[in-house]
Amino acid sequence: MLKLFFQHRYFILLMSLFFFNISFAKAGAQITGVADSVMVCPVEKGQTVIPDFTSTDCWVTAVQDINPRNTHIWVKLAIISLQVQAPHDEVLALYITSKMAAEFYINGKYIGHNGTPSDAKEYEVPGNLDSVILLKQPLLLKGGNELIIRASAHHDWLKIGSSFQSIDFRPIGSITKNLLIHYSPSVLLLGVFILGGIYFAITGLLNKRRKRECILSVISFFAAAQLITEVYRGFVAYPYPVQDIRLILITVFSLGFGLTVSFYVLSTFKVKRIWLTMSTISFACLVGIILFNDYDQKAQVAIITPLTLSLIYTGYLSYRGQRRANLFFLGLLSFVVALFVSPLLFLDIIFFYLIAILLFALFIEQGIVLNRESKARLLEKLRADRLELTLSQAIERDTATHVVIRSAGKIEKISTEKISHCSSADGYTEINLSCGAKLLHNATLTELEDELPLTFLRVHRSHLVNTSFVKNLKRDTSGTGYLTLTHGSKIPVSRRIMPKVRKIIG
Repeated sequence: MLKLFFQHRYFILLMSLFFFNISFAKAGAQITGVADSVMVCPVEKGQTVIPDFTSTDCWVTAVQDINPRNTHIWVKLAIISLQVQAPHDEVLALYITSKMAAEFYINGKYIGHNGTPSDAKEYEVPGNLDSVILLKQPLLLKGGNELIIRASAHHDWLKIGSSFQSIDFRPIGSITKNLLIHYSPSVLLLGVFILGGIYFAITGLLNKRRKRECILSVISFFAAAQLITEVYRGFVAYPYPVQDIRLILITVFSLGFGLTVSFYVLSTFKVKRIWLTMSTISFACLVGIILFNDYDQKAQVAIITPLTLSLIYTGYLSYRGQRRANLFFLGLLSFVVALFVSPLLFLDIIFFYLIAILLFALFIEQGIVLNRESKARLLEKLRADRLELTLSQAIERDTATHVVIRSAGKIEKISTEKISHCSSADGYTEINLSCGAKLLHNATLTELEDELPLTFLRVHRSHLVNTSFVKNLKRDTSGTGYLTLTHGSKIPVSRRIMPKVRKIIG
């Protein structure tokens, strides 16, 4: 079944779309402290006075559906009194996350602004995505209270999601500080990603064949870039148009991370037609990104699609008995499970912890691989050194030009070209020269054979012949025979050695 799955890549696309549909629900705005329904009226040209919200041009809508894009509107929200009572006489503040420029009023009295709303784009000053408006206690009545907003959003060029992302009342504080506290656990991992990327980049560049280390470096840098982009909101209170750029970058880095991890898995297990497979996975990711409007969902899809498909593949390999695939399977499984269990915290915190654990596991796995490669290279070097020594000894024997003769306290250096044959003589060796002279050497015939070049052939247990002096070979009916040398000497050849001698001499 799994084999059939991987033979039909289009089925992978359908499976990935199935995962999309069951995994993600549309995220709504987080609204507390105000009623669910609101009254909306258009701002008439030049109007600065709060309307009475009785005009026929006004309408009622849900708070999460407030949409000031390319328009200029008044919004009236009912404040829920029980949720705006500050404990211990603390000063309350309006916390708002929105993609718009706005002015704020409590019970008809101005309390502050975030940017400057206007009828036209050129006159609008974009407000910050996250803002805090001080709420003075005397403005709040014991009965009902109203929050009125004059808003516009002419710079919201992505036009995706709700303009109002969150509205809340709570004691005064720094919204960026609170965001930084939220992101701080994952910020600690930034150094891990950067150091990991540098380490893998260096090890990969030092050895051009180590493509996998370079891929790990890219994975680390994608994780670092995504983390920086994600936590940027906790360090800087930026205008709302910057949010569009930030969301796009998060999606791009998420896609880069997911695809690079998938490519690492496929290349590790040497998948055939890897580029065709990667193209199919990339297409599935792009389809999922296009299908969803919310950019958190786009980023999740960009990550989870290639990781889910890689999970299935490594699961198949684990089932087939490849132990190395078990580590990859467990690491990828943790990502998929974490997203299903806690999708809201996944991109903020959990994702980066999992990346750190995954990189650490891959670091260990890579260390094991490098250790094996190091041992293999050492063994290969020992074999090469041994072979080189053997060859050098053979070459030395083959090219030896002289041999040292020791006899009766006399040492003499004789050219091997002058030796016609050698014979065993009671523990000594009789060396016969081409000129007819004979020398007695105080070494055995076997010991002398090791010193002579390969042109000398052992034809009998008692005779060693220089094949350069062989004239002919004659074989008797008994299987033995003899060699006739150029100067007339006859050397016997044993029956056992005769076939080898015939092959060499012949």
